[in-house]
Amino acid sequence: VTGTMTGHTDGITCVHGIYSSGDNIVVYTGSIDSTVRVWERINGITTFKQTINLNSGLCLTLHSHLLPMVNKPILFCALDDHKIHIFTGDEYHRVHTLTGHEDWVRGLDVLDVDETTILLASASQDTYIRLWRIQVHKDQESGPGIKVEEKVFSAYGKQWAVKLDAVLAGHEGWVYGVQWHPYVYDKDTNKRLPVYRLLSSSLDKTVIIWEPDA
Repeated sequence: VTGTMTGHTDGITCVHGIYSSGDNIVVYTGSIDSTVRVWERINGITTFKQTINLNSGLCLTLHSHLLPMVNKPILFCALDDHKIHIFTGDEYHRVHTLTGHEDWVRGLDVLDVDETTILLASASQDTYIRLWRIQVHKDQESGPGIKVEEKVFSAYGKQWAVKLDAVLAGHEGWVYGVQWHPYVYDKDTNKRLPVYRLLSSSLDKTVIIWEPDA
């Protein structure tokens, strides 16, 4: 044991951590006490940073990731209202809420698509997986054709657009977990490349590997 983080007043339901820069780690803990606590570990020393009040909501699972371009954290919290709440900022505050699932969200994972875009996968007890695309906002060109509905929020001095990319149906029971395929590296450029392959696990006793149609 290298350290103990205390402060929650009830049971902890979920935890996630990311490397924010170098060896510095940011850790997030969600609790039945309707809060998420944020901790930072620098040079082996853990410091409490902030309490995010969920206003009586229960955080079932959470996931953080570094937004492209700004290299700053974005925090996704799935609450017992069936929604995914998005928090950003040096002092975390709610900037957007993702709606659509009809039961509790149990699993979250994020894939870096390119220098401007990430893809969030959410797994729910409603048996569906939803893919959400978050990217630096660009004005949609006017003219004929189908316009994809997108919402815009501000974070770290930029505008970000979020839209539902896909709904994956195939499981016959609650979906508890999702995990993107690990990145691969291009030997010529030494760049990290995304692999569009997603693994999901369900109460229906199956796991499914999803990938885009050829």
